[in-house]
Amino acid sequence: WNTEDEAHAQSFHVGGGKTLGVGLSRDGGRVLGVSPSRAVVWPTDGDETPLAELPTTRVLSGALSPDGTTAATGHHGGTVRLWSVDTGRLRRELRPPGPPAPVTAVAFSNDGAQLAAAAGKRVVVWNLRGAAAPVVRSGDSDVSAVAFSPDDRRIATGDNDGVVRVGTAVLSGHEGKVTSVAFAPDGDSLVT
Repeated sequence: WNTEDEAHAQSFHVGGGKTLGVGLSRDGGRVLGVSPSRAVVWPTDGDETPLAELPTTRVLSGALSPDGTTAATGHHGGTVRLWSVDTGRLRRELRPPGPPAPVTAVAFSNDGAQLAAAAGKRVVVWNLRGAAAPVVRSGDSDVSAVAFSPDDRRIATGDNDGVVRVGTAVLSGHEGKVTSVAFAPDGDSLVT
């Protein structure tokens, strides 16, 4: 919907089961929707014709790059796939180090240079613009949500045990699984 006047702006139907996630490009011009068997990107200019229908299955999570040109999908089999929105073709497949685990959350950094993925008890961060090895952090519980801070210097995670982690800070209080986490624009607050 339109946040200025709260009017309904546009609806999209992902299909392929329940909608598991959505993502917007930074300019709001493109939206990604993911379901267990589909990932679709649309323009938000009123045209309901998809820009890309990504040929993928067993999807658990998705994110759209800030510039809207790349979609990332996390899969049950433990892979992350990077897709060209312009062509609908697979650009790259990433495998988190260690034993395969479902990729339950993915997030691009705000500059689009990094991608974080939650795979079991691990969070893996890839530098997408270089050949550096991915950075891996392990926790005590399966991770179900991940987000970069606005300055890309911190990552927040939400766990199945109801805990949110930001660096070494541990924030508790949820009574169940944390399914999403997001930083406020100033980077000083979190929404879970």
